Amino acid sequence: MPEPVKEKAAQAAGQARAAASRAGRMWDEKAPKSLQDTATQYTQRAPNNGTTLLVAAAGVTVLWLTARRRKN
Repeated sequence: MPEPVKEKAAQAAGQARAAASRAGRMWDEKAPKSLQDTATQYTQRAPNNGTTLLVAAAGVTVLWLTARRRKN
């Protein structure tokens, strides 16, 4: 693989990690405790099934965003 491609890939990976870290901090700071508990329960139920975990996380996120939007 050409060096410029490797560098771009490394840069993109670093940006993705940074964005994931920011999202995690925001989740910890702003998501209601009950929603965090629900997400934790789904995580514990599906430790070996990544698809189930992703669907559950997406569902919880949609519910949380919907609730926040209705408040505003």
